[in-house]
Amino acid sequence: MTVEDDLLELVEKGSRLLENVQENLSHIEGSKKFENKVHSEVKFLRSLLGSTKLDPQHLVSSNLKSLEAIYGLAIEKINEVTNIFYSAKLGDGEKLQIDIVTSGSWIKSCSRKGKALIQKYMDGEDIILSTAKKMLTAANVNHEFLPPKIEFYFHNTVPLKIKKKLEQYRILVHGDVEPFLEYEIEDESSDEDSFEEILEQKSPLKVNLDTCTMITLVSNLSNGFANYEFRCEDSKFLIHLDRMAVDERQKRVLPEIVDFIRDKEIISSRTAMVEFDRITSLIAGPKEKTRVAQLKKCVKVVEDNISARIANLPSSARISERAKIAFGTGETNQAITVSSNTGFIRAARQQDVFISVKEHRPRALSEQKEASAVLLSREFLNSDFDSDYFAQIFTS
Repeated sequence: MTVEDDLLELVEKGSRLLENVQENLSHIEGSKKFENKVHSEVKFLRSLLGSTKLDPQHLVSSNLKSLEAIYGLAIEKINEVTNIFYSAKLGDGEKLQIDIVTSGSWIKSCSRKGKALIQKYMDGEDIILSTAKKMLTAANVNHEFLPPKIEFYFHNTVPLKIKKKLEQYRILVHGDVEPFLEYEIEDESSDEDSFEEILEQKSPLKVNLDTCTMITLVSNLSNGFANYEFRCEDSKFLIHLDRMAVDERQKRVLPEIVDFIRDKEIISSRTAMVEFDRITSLIAGPKEKTRVAQLKKCVKVVEDNISARIANLPSSARISERAKIAFGTGETNQAITVSSNTGFIRAARQQDVFISVKEHRPRALSEQKEASAVLLSREFLNSDFDSDYFAQIFTS
């Protein structure tokens, strides 16, 4: 193939990537940035078509492979990704681009070859380690008490010693290792000492439940009764409930919540508990009310006490006072909040307020609606449906 053929193939790849980003990632914050980056790259490559001075180096230096790798990662983690190409603030006002943000991690993608990385390091350009340190710093600047995990994905191998150095910073490293690249990396023990405080990331021993999560925990829908069809064209609630039932039949929501809160102290703000009591007293069924009583025995109600940075968030359609109380009280008590309130979480993030949160899919109370629903065969349920996850935490 000629250089022009290679260029044309690269342009076609770029066009397909742009279509894929628009089709599959448009619901994620930062997707427009991704589109713009791909569009700019394709536009530049198109400008080279027909050029009489076409340099093969233009193809080699294209960012398209790097963008393809980031897209692949985003698709792989599609249910976890909350932001792409997020600009994180550093303490001195500088900003750092985070390729992918998930509910618990900041991810950096690297498409450079391992040999090139180690050569850069030996030449005094420690790009990877410098980026890693900045990410650790930014993670602590942007989070109140529980920084996200930092992860590096190497798509064209990673030198063993760079991998080991990153792991000393407690960074998760993914990618094939090239152990034969055994260049000596200088000891940076004094530098590591300056990162002692940053590396002390505590695993939370306390979780904070908001009203949505408590409803999800006691709902019949998430406790073995998703084999119903809730249909009524005139009822938006029943349409919504039916979608939840379909989702629950495909993948249960309780296992991820129960596994997360297991062996932790469970708290809830007083306002969240009052709202939970109000809702369940009105529309919960008998089985759901039994679970309500069992759950409340295991939850410590704490007084409302909103952290300053959440209190300062301007109220809006997505940032309600009730949500500010729930999340802010959790933060004050250094508890990670468990919630399905993605609207609040994203709205806060847009204002550079990252909340320590475990997100989950929502479920509504359903027992009283079962009488008018269509009962389905248990063949529609997934194999994990008979496990009583609620009892593992709240009745033992």
